Amino acid sequence: MKVLVSLLVRVVVGVAVTSPAPAAEAAGPWPELGLQVHYAQWEGAYTSHGTGGRFRWEPLAWLGVEGTIEALMTESAAGSQVDIPLGSQVYVPWEFIAGARARAMVGLCAMLSLSRGATPNASDSDDIQLGFKLGGGLEAALGAGWTVFGDVAWQRYLGHSREVSVWSDAIDGELRPIDRLTFAIGLGLGL
Repeated sequence: MKVLVSLLVRVVVGVAVTSPAPAAEAAGPWPELGLQVHYAQWEGAYTSHGTGGRFRWEPLAWLGVEGTIEALMTESAAGSQVDIPLGSQVYVPWEFIAGARARAMVGLCAMLSLSRGATPNASDSDDIQLGFKLGGGLEAALGAGWTVFGDVAWQRYLGHSREVSVWSDAIDGELRPIDRLTFAIGLGLGL
């Protein structure tokens, strides 16, 4: 029975992956509209990780637009921080072999940054940061409108520094550039 179920699952998955949906077939391997989910890792003044989602619109074969949101978490013995970036980016894809392409991208972001101290007496320290990003990535078409992708981007935000050895009760009053290197890997589905 296990062998029969395993064989049935393999056939169904194989047919789903190799049989493009009518919309995907008409659009080729790169659908005009799509949704993506991804895992993100941020490096810089602190390390954070989390998940995100994107809505993609590719009106031209050489130009696309994405709206993105992420929820990133940083925890330590001194407290925790949640970053919620919301942004948009334009990208220029280049299909270097059938079903695989590179993408150059540039975008703008706003980020809500919420810090909480670990002790009950610690005050909250919240900030809204504005920034931009430059990056690139690789993407592969899996069939039936599915894609897999990986991106790397350098981001610069203007925000209030909280880069101290312990969590502070407040942010300083000066806007400063905060640089981060971001990595994302995810899965997309054409609509």
